[in-house]
Amino acid sequence: RGQLAYLLKLDQVSSREEAEEMKGTSLLVKTDEREKLDGDSEFYVQDLLGLQVRVKEGDAFTEVGRVVDLYDGTGAHDTLDIELCEAFATKVKPSWGERQQFKGKGKGKAKLCVLVPFAREIVPVVDTGKGFCEINPPEGLLEACVYKKK
Repeated sequence: RGQLAYLLKLDQVSSREEAEEMKGTSLLVKTDEREKLDGDSEFYVQDLLGLQVRVKEGDAFTEVGRVVDLYDGTGAHDTLDIELCEAFATKVKPSWGERQQFKGKGKGKAKLCVLVPFAREIVPVVDTGKGFCEINPPEGLLEACVYKKK
């Protein structure tokens, strides 16, 4: 009760018993067979993961990091989880560079991340074809939403 459910009809499954046998099975769809979305405002999660994130500073863009996750239903908007690159991490949290080392990506290495609302006002440009998105965070947002992830 109260849970989201989908009704799906498969050509090769004709009875309830056959459907029950498939419980827990993963359903995969090839990228080129996915439903087309409104490219300006809708995105598949897997197309956002790994995008380079950048912010405009003056006339140039500065790399912020990469999208590592997307959280659904955390408020009015989805939320991007961005792993900060070393240069930007020390800019957002100067003490980070003194206490942590960004050597390698081995187990146990902490990473500095930031949560950013996935709203057009804050993420005005998303170009999955070119592999980047631009953020325009209000002053203080990145500093307020930064956290360490192991």
